[in-house]
Amino acid sequence: MKANKRAHAQFWAVADHFRTLGQVWSPRDAGYEFVRETTGGGLDWIVRVKFHVAPADRKSDTGRLFRASVTWWPPAPRKATPAGQVRKPGGWFDSVKKRMRALGLDGEWEKSPFGTFGNFSKSLPDVAAVRRESARFQKLNLDEVAAR
Repeated sequence: MKANKRAHAQFWAVADHFRTLGQVWSPRDAGYEFVRETTGGGLDWIVRVKFHVAPADRKSDTGRLFRASVTWWPPAPRKATPAGQVRKPGGWFDSVKKRMRALGLDGEWEKSPFGTFGNFSKSLPDVAAVRRESARFQKLNLDEVAAR
C-alpha cells in the first residue's frame, strides 16, 4: 500500500511540475486502472479494468476521447488455452464475451505469445460517463463474470 501511495504522490508531483511551466505543456494521455484476479474456464486470470483519456483525432466538444477497457490475461505464459474453448460455441470464452457485451463492451479473445487474452472496450461520451462506469466496474464481481 505504501508503494501505491508513493506512486500516486509521484504522479501528482510530475503533474504539478508541468502545470507550473505554463500553457506550452499540456496533458496528452492518461489512464487509471485496477487489477483483480479470478478463475474461470479452468485457468487463473489477471483482469485489468482501465479508463483511458486520449486526445481526439478529430474535433470534439472536449478534445478528448474516453474509453473503458477490460483485459483478461492468463497469469503465466502459455502455449495454448484448453483445446477448443476459444472456438467452441457456448464455451467459457464465449460466455465471458457475452457477459462483457452485456456490460456494453465490444471485443474479442485474441491469440498472443502468452496465450489467449480477452480485449474488450467501449467509448464513453464524457467525464460524467467515466464517473458512472468507474463506479459500476469497481462494484463488478469478476468471479461471477468468470463463473459458468
